[in-house]
Amino acid sequence: MTFRIILLSMVACLTATVSAQSALDIGTETGTHSGNSRGYYFVAPANMTITGLRVPTDASTDSQSVEVYDITSLGPPITFTSLFYQNQVAGAGIINCNISVTAGQTIGIMGSRGSAMVNSYQTGPYTSSIGGIPVTLTRIYTNDSGALDVNQATNITAEPASEIGRVEMYYTVDSTDAALYYPFEEGTGSTTQNYGSYSAASGAIQGTASWTTPGQVGAAAFGSTTGNAGYVDTGYAPDLTTGDWSVAFWMNTTTGYGYPFADGGSNGFRCFVNNSNIYLYGGYSLTSASSVSDGTWHHVAYVWDSAASTVTLYVDGTQDAQATAQTPPSTACTGLQISYRNSNTTQFDGSVDDFGWWDRMLTTGEISSAAAGAPIGSVAAAYVSSLPFTENFDGANSVANIRSVTAIGSYPQAATAGLTSGTPFTSQAAARVRLMGDAVGSTATFTPVSAPGQVVIDFPNGAGSFYAVGAVDVSFDLSAYDVSTTQLNLSFSWASDGDDDQDTDGVFISLDGGVTWPVCLFRFPFNGAGIAYTMETIDVSAALAAQTLNYTSQVVIRFQCQDNYALGSGDGLLLDDISLSEPGASGGGGGGGDDGGCSTGGNGHYSWMVLLGLLSAFVVFTRVRGSKA
Repeated sequence: MTFRIILLSMVACLTATVSAQSALDIGTETGTHSGNSRGYYFVAPANMTITGLRVPTDASTDSQSVEVYDITSLGPPITFTSLFYQNQVAGAGIINCNISVTAGQTIGIMGSRGSAMVNSYQTGPYTSSIGGIPVTLTRIYTNDSGALDVNQATNITAEPASEIGRVEMYYTVDSTDAALYYPFEEGTGSTTQNYGSYSAASGAIQGTASWTTPGQVGAAAFGSTTGNAGYVDTGYAPDLTTGDWSVAFWMNTTTGYGYPFADGGSNGFRCFVNNSNIYLYGGYSLTSASSVSDGTWHHVAYVWDSAASTVTLYVDGTQDAQATAQTPPSTACTGLQISYRNSNTTQFDGSVDDFGWWDRMLTTGEISSAAAGAPIGSVAAAYVSSLPFTENFDGANSVANIRSVTAIGSYPQAATAGLTSGTPFTSQAAARVRLMGDAVGSTATFTPVSAPGQVVIDFPNGAGSFYAVGAVDVSFDLSAYDVSTTQLNLSFSWASDGDDDQDTDGVFISLDGGVTWPVCLFRFPFNGAGIAYTMETIDVSAALAAQTLNYTSQVVIRFQCQDNYALGSGDGLLLDDISLSEPGASGGGGGGGDDGGCSTGGNGHYSWMVLLGLLSAFVVFTRVRGSKA
């Protein structure tokens, strides 16, 4: 499931204008359930207002009860605040409400009819849309007695693979101040849709359409990294001579040639990729410092400050280049084209995703937020119970038990492997987590252990003593296992690009869904640049047994790193090939694998783990996302 908390947090700088009321598509009834209230959650793709709710009468005509939630964490456990609740409303009518929702906010809706709490089902997850932008409806439910007929829910659980409870939602969507916004979610066909405010924008794809699936964030991207013969002629002609403007998009190319966007007229306004760099021409003259032709996704944003006559380029959320004393083209635009330049009939030999144009300056916060959206998902909605488990990060990650953690907050720490200190560290800036192919660091190029993908944690928002912490959490239901009878090995490969050694740098384990972190399984021994990938295998059973702990149904294993600079500037932790398995099972860290860097064990075949405390060969895991804008 992909969460569009990225460009849309940027795209949705909205005006007060709202559209007519619409009904969310929840599908037709495929089954029924009684005894507990059910529903769904989704991530709002734009600022909107929920205006009405109704539990369908397909399964029951008894009185209806509904509740709406602001979900702050899918956990597990889910944390939420109730936004609206009404119970035992007679009849088949719509229950009116007025609930303001912000783009990127996770909203939960549940409902049922009668004291038996009857639900009408639809197969889930269910693909729907809000304002024409695709969203995924994922099941939530409560086992609270009497909820929602008698009382509100106090506990909510997500079940991504199960049927959603059908509750009709009526809404209006605010209109965005982005003139153009093409999310390119179609993935097929010869048309695409603009969700920006320029209503006359064309959706017809000229030439032969090509698509990349999945996109950087979302179901698809426009174009292909192996050759592109199609383009979008938007018809939008911005005034470059009198005001500010911004453009932002994701791009991916290996050959490094062509025009991600350009004006179709003769004024020379164009963005051009040639070999490794990206250029802006047409009165403006700006060349990137970074290479963007490496076969990985890069977030690109240009901002024109007309008062200062300055154009600034941002690559992957950070300022890359700037030119002053610039002059806009003297000839007016005739219409922006995406992935093409009409005057020399050259397509962009690559993919473009989430293309947006604004007739104003985007803020640095908007740009960094758009570039920092985590493609492996910002929430974990399920616990995996089937082993062996393996994740190689070889695509846009859709595994429901993996999430990225980048926000300012409290993080576990430990001076050595074993018991954590119990005193959390509070980060001072947001980190970044992202999927990548080859990653260029300060002294080395990091190639995935298993191509084509790896995950990177880094810290573009830190500086000096201003530290950020980022993490990747993997959730498991291990209640069927016992540390005294079953050995479970955690294997992973990691590399580092110069991170300083901090007590927050390590692999931690929680047994209560991420509330507490009692044990550090491994400490990353940083202090080095360009450290090559190293594979580690840890006997998790031995580490827990040493602290008289056991597996539960809410086990979370966290790979965590702290520092203050971006990858390429001296910091960054890279991770690949995570697996959890019994010894000898496919996907596990083979053999006995008692590399248990966190605890000394002490029973039988675990005792040799004491020797591991003498080893110091580990590498960092850093860097944050590059989700689209």
